[in-house]
Amino acid sequence: MFVSCSKTAETKTDGRLDSSKYCNDPQAVNYNVGFPGLPDNTLCFFPTQLFKGNYLFIDSVLDKDLKFKSADSFNIQMIALNNVRIAFVGFCGKGSTDTIYLTANKYYKAVPDSTNGPYDTKLNGYLVCGDGQYGPDTLTGYMQKYNTDSNKVLIRFNVNKVDTTLKTNYHYGTAIKR
Repeated sequence: MFVSCSKTAETKTDGRLDSSKYCNDPQAVNYNVGFPGLPDNTLCFFPTQLFKGNYLFIDSVLDKDLKFKSADSFNIQMIALNNVRIAFVGFCGKGSTDTIYLTANKYYKAVPDSTNGPYDTKLNGYLVCGDGQYGPDTLTGYMQKYNTDSNKVLIRFNVNKVDTTLKTNYHYGTAIKR
């Protein structure tokens, strides 16, 4: 006894799928937006495109007890190194060329990269702002792009400074694109 199948009839695809295109790169902010359709990675935009540019940073500095210490404003620059890496220049004060490297994600957030300490140990944070008598400061925190205002970036950095004791300063502010 032989059993056979009959060939199914060819079905036509929905014509709307041929005209709809979407970004198919998982690193992109707009990954799969417009799916289903035809993949077209020329439509993609990436996290660093959200952040790159020149900004005025309006900074409030709080002490370890979250009491106001000082306020300042200065120019900073965010440079896209690739689709997810940012070079952040100017945080260490007016005219500073110290660079902080951050990794951005598709959720409008960027965090400082960790650094390696002696013997390949991971340090919690990023070494920044010079090499004073007791070494550089350590920075942790994040930057968050405002979803509602494309010209602003919320910055929340914690800076630990060691001289004779550990001192923590919180830098809370907004960067406004110029």
